[in-house]
Amino acid sequence: MTAGAAQARLACPTGFVCFQETAAGGRIVRIAEGQGAYFAGGARVYEATNNTGLTYCVTSTPYDYALRPGQRVARDHTVYRAAPGTGCPF
Repeated sequence: MTAGAAQARLACPTGFVCFQETAAGGRIVRIAEGQGAYFAGGARVYEATNNTGLTYCVTSTPYDYALRPGQRVARDHTVYRAAPGTGCPF
């Protein structure tokens, strides 16, 4: 594991969903387990990490997705909404 990968994992503590702005770091948005968030105009995200026990439904462009517990997704997208839910409509 590289130092960068270790830092990315440490940046999202247990009990949070985290969105990181760029592959090199940048701003990190943390959402506490059980809470949701809406980003007016969208938030640019490179990496999404779910360190909670809940699945989160993420509305974004160019695609929507379910972010499962323990899952880490690294792809450039814009997030508009993230909320816990087991029945994501996508």
